[in-house]
Amino acid sequence: MIKRKKILLFSIMIGTLILAVSAVFIGIHKTGTVNHGGEVTLKTHGMTTAKSSYTNQNMKPLVNNTIIRITSTLYDQEIIAKLMKIKEIKDVYVYVMVQTEKGEFIGVNPTKDILIPADSTLIVPQLIEGRLLSAEDANEKAMIVGSVFAKNNTTEDGYAILGTLGYHPKPLQLEGNDMQVVGVVGGTSSIENTVILPFDILEKIYKDEDKKYELYVTLVKDEDIDKTLQELAKLNGDFVDIEIYQK
Repeated sequence: MIKRKKILLFSIMIGTLILAVSAVFIGIHKTGTVNHGGEVTLKTHGMTTAKSSYTNQNMKPLVNNTIIRITSTLYDQEIIAKLMKIKEIKDVYVYVMVQTEKGEFIGVNPTKDILIPADSTLIVPQLIEGRLLSAEDANEKAMIVGSVFAKNNTTEDGYAILGTLGYHPKPLQLEGNDMQVVGVVGGTSSIENTVILPFDILEKIYKDEDKKYELYVTLVKDEDIDKTLQELAKLNGDFVDIEIYQK
């Protein structure tokens, strides 16, 4: 009798443990809606680490001294090649931009560090959920979105993006394309309603829309600005506008 009682007690304990673990697991994976009228509470489930050679946790400008912004209505790889031949130029970041009803859409080169034009400089976006774009996303329908966009837009399952990204989300429809949101970013108002996706993917989706191209040029040494501008003057026919930002 005592042996049977011990077996029964052990069985009850095992059953209780299984139910407790199951409840925790179900609770973790339960997806709910975001209260748009209240304070947004972010969940960390599914959080990954964004790999970047830059660290900018406080959203300070990445380029603290001099940056040259070049605006063009056309994009050609030859322009980039010409710029990179100028020895005073350290790097060139190219962006294609489209203004839509949902907000500003920016195409970036995901094989480079993800730096976003904001406040007359380039910044590393502050990661809220998920991850940043990477080289593997170059030909994929993937995107990262600003926190306001994520709060105000839903995926195909009807849930807001913000706060549910780690819960195996459905795609977001964009001009008839199933786009996978891989990350939510924020930290500065200028990118909170912005969508960032691979350069070539944006060009394909918005091939018939008016687009603006911006090239952000960083220098090897800030004191080379005059020499760099002289070299750029020789290419000025390729550009609409050239602006200099100095801190």
